[in-house]
Amino acid sequence: MAETPRAPDLGSLTKKKRERVSSREQRTALVIGGMGSFGAGIVNEHVEQGRPVRALVRDVPEAVRRFGSYTKANFHEGDVFDPDSLREAARGCSVIYHAVGFPMSKQDPAMRVATENIVACAKEAGAAIVFPGNVWSFGPQHGSRLAEIAETHPDSKKGRLRLELEERLREATKRGDARVLIVRSGDLFGPTVRNAYHDGIFKSAMEGKGLLALGSLDAPHQFAYVPDLARVCIKLSDAIERLVPFETFHFAGHTFERQQDFYGKVIECAEDDSLKVKKSSWLALRGAGLVNKDLKELIELKYLWEEGVLLDDTRLRRVWPKFALTPIEPAIARTLASYR
Repeated sequence: MAETPRAPDLGSLTKKKRERVSSREQRTALVIGGMGSFGAGIVNEHVEQGRPVRALVRDVPEAVRRFGSYTKANFHEGDVFDPDSLREAARGCSVIYHAVGFPMSKQDPAMRVATENIVACAKEAGAAIVFPGNVWSFGPQHGSRLAEIAETHPDSKKGRLRLELEERLREATKRGDARVLIVRSGDLFGPTVRNAYHDGIFKSAMEGKGLLALGSLDAPHQFAYVPDLARVCIKLSDAIERLVPFETFHFAGHTFERQQDFYGKVIECAEDDSLKVKKSSWLALRGAGLVNKDLKELIELKYLWEEGVLLDDTRLRRVWPKFALTPIEPAIARTLASYR
């Protein structure tokens, strides 16, 4: 097996290197998809750390309403499919976050086109690209923990698409178009996350309804708290000039050996003992998938909840030894509070 590539220790920079990092922190980051689950988390973390950040959004008034008129984020109205608005938003930026998202049934070809446009934009701006990876390209792994060098064996359309996107980004680095940092994680949760799966857990808990569960409650699963993931992405992007041109890190987040234990924590934090976990039937979802294309695509990935695909982030811990996750209880509590 190949040896895991070495990376700089982010927690022990020399004074000179710290000064260079401080200088980079003053450069502006562009978040394409700044209203999405991951993108909004990146915007919030930049603002929290006092870093300049732009967000490319389709509706500026809605973005101001959502983030609050007090936010120091700079919103640019545009679209990832409009090269002119991309170019204008990226002017002067050193890092571009590829945070666009589409419904599962529309990801192909939308994600391909978006990625090509972002690469072209980064090349023109002289900016690096940060891409939030996931575990879809690995295929079923039967609960084993995967390092960055693990082989990919996608057996779904979504997994093959994610692998293709990563390969396109790799080719961009070979051409010298841009440096690329990929940070892979499991399922996202947090105050900025909104999707049917997430709502079925946290919104349902706040409404006193049953919590939606997929797959086996005894299967392991990983949950990435977006504010933590954002901190990791920003920290790594500070060192992007000292990383290899195409770099990948894993972020394990909170690992639960049984999904049931995560749901138990949600019920505990919701302070409602009457809440129950409702396990969804794949057969029922398959039937619903006849009229809902997104559900049909989701069923291809059911192994993620039946067996679990777990990431090993030993390498991240080695380069940033002082990093600490937000404890699970306050992370869940803040997520629940976002639905009030």
